[in-house]
Amino acid sequence: MQPSQAEVLLLSVVGCVLFMAVISVFRDYFAVVDRFGDNRAYVATASAIRHWTFQGLEVKHAWGFPYAMAVTSLLTGASDRAALLLVSVVASFATIILANKLWGGWIASFFAVLNFDWSQRSLLGGAEPLFLCLLFGTFLASRREAWLWATLLGSLGTLVRPVGLLALVAIGVTLLWRRELRTLLLATLIGLTIGSLYVVPLAIHFGEIGDQPFVILPLERRQRGFLLADRLEPARQERLVENGQKLLR
Repeated sequence: MQPSQAEVLLLSVVGCVLFMAVISVFRDYFAVVDRFGDNRAYVATASAIRHWTFQGLEVKHAWGFPYAMAVTSLLTGASDRAALLLVSVVASFATIILANKLWGGWIASFFAVLNFDWSQRSLLGGAEPLFLCLLFGTFLASRREAWLWATLLGSLGTLVRPVGLLALVAIGVTLLWRRELRTLLLATLIGLTIGSLYVVPLAIHFGEIGDQPFVILPLERRQRGFLLADRLEPARQERLVENGQKLLR
């Protein structure tokens, strides 16, 4: 017998309360939020989007999550930090509901409480809950053969984590295999429209970096060219930069 959705959500709430209570006993909870992961970069980006000024902003991540934060802040009047937590928590619970619809109560229950990293990113802030919410929504829409909704959700997920592009490729291959060419054309237009709405404002405001054209990559340091550059010794960083510049020419 599968746990009901209400039971799964109750289990999730209990886990959240325990997680937040333990942190609050030993540390200032909001200070932990401020220092956790990439939250400072997300808050800075969300603030820049909300005020539509990007002076001195360093692009480190895809902007789907900061866009959601900025919209939430504008609609609710919440601070950027509060918006970060609100988006993360709501997306986390929505993901658990979608997991329950996709795979049943047991899988959703284990998903909700067994992964400590998931609890951290859900309750301290992170892009992963929003990405998985959109990705699971893509899976559910695909299962119901609502291909255009699946494409819309997958495209939005790609703005949060570019690896979501794989879901869009899978949808395209499926539609091509089923020879649903009209649906494939509409899905392609949806993906291109969302991608353009994301890329164009960035290209307008950032233009060029040095003498290189603007590129959008899921990098920690866009100007260094590779995701792992920050973790490597300086000599290898310089070689990676040189190779990246050669590739872009």
